[in-house]
Amino acid sequence: MIKDNYQMVREFHQIFDDRIKERPTQLPNQEVAYRSEFMLEELLEFLVADAHGKSQIKARFVEIEAALKRAEEKVLMKKRPSYPDLVKQSDALGDLIYLAYGTFALMGIDPKEIITSIHQANLEKLFPDGRPHYDSRTKKVLKPDNWHGPESKIQAALEKQRILDM
Repeated sequence: MIKDNYQMVREFHQIFDDRIKERPTQLPNQEVAYRSEFMLEELLEFLVADAHGKSQIKARFVEIEAALKRAEEKVLMKKRPSYPDLVKQSDALGDLIYLAYGTFALMGIDPKEIITSIHQANLEKLFPDGRPHYDSRTKKVLKPDNWHGPESKIQAALEKQRILDM
């Protein structure tokens, strides 16, 4: 059976963070902040992907700080819908996924192989004892010494898409 993106991520969480709910459940504020920090870190990696050197990276952070301030102002000005918090959390996450896929579309990239490569690399974060290990401070999954990131597989997927598009 071919797994879709959600099934792959669910598989990862069953192994590395098995707090999956069987019914829709609102996340508490502390967990929202925790997950948002992970998302923000990935967004910042996207932001600085083409930056070369610390000065360019710092300039991008100035740009994102200004964007955060604008986003804060927009959120404060919005009328808050009267839907349950679970609906509002789901709407925001759905919008994030939609924006990410839209960004792939604007880049001319089909993300299926890229996400599969990331999933495979994530599953390879199990240590020789067969268990995940975590950073005591950040609680992020640690990478074993023999772990290899997905970048080479992502590069191959992108090269294949370029060839197919010619």
